[in-house]
Amino acid sequence: SSVAPLPFSENNSVSSILKGRPSWAALNIHEREIDIVLKAHRQVLRAAFQYCLTISLSSAKTEGVLREHCNKLDLRLSAVEDIQTPGEATQVYFSKEPVHNIKLMRLAPIVFNGNTLAMLDQQKDPLIAASLCCGILHGPNTNPYSMEYEGLKSVGAALQVQSSNELATELNRLYSANSAASMGIAALDFISCGAENTDKIVELVCDYLNHRELI
Repeated sequence: SSVAPLPFSENNSVSSILKGRPSWAALNIHEREIDIVLKAHRQVLRAAFQYCLTISLSSAKTEGVLREHCNKLDLRLSAVEDIQTPGEATQVYFSKEPVHNIKLMRLAPIVFNGNTLAMLDQQKDPLIAASLCCGILHGPNTNPYSMEYEGLKSVGAALQVQSSNELATELNRLYSANSAASMGIAALDFISCGAENTDKIVELVCDYLNHRELI
């Protein structure tokens, strides 16, 4: 794959690049999940060539694995942190910095939460994505956030998948039925239904930003 760097500033952000393009995000992706996510995206592209995936990795050490898999699947890859005008042909944008996850959530109506397809231990709280009006897809391994996922699933804000085929099927169904926005609204309703959830979200986001010295 060719790597065309992409500006990721407030004045010239990835949002302007993705304007008008259907997109989804796969965040905090473990090395063992990279192939599953990319194969799902490959299937999604058959429905519409303009589909775009934004991805972040749970370990920067796996960037080479991501590039290798993109090459094998003939997916064009761009890094969001580097400065250069990208081409419209880019099919996968990836972020080298976890601090950009919230920005990526704001750009995608559907988020796949990583570290959930196997017994992995670097999961992130799904309520962060829910608070940003994102519908959530995830694997079967939801500990230690099983209660949060069950609550989101109960209101139609989250769906479980177990393979690349299931992930692609749900993505195609959500976009073709225009259901992605409904999932996001359900997620936001779930967050706002009680003071306990609201307080937790404020604490989570502030801790997330403070830990990375963003506020």
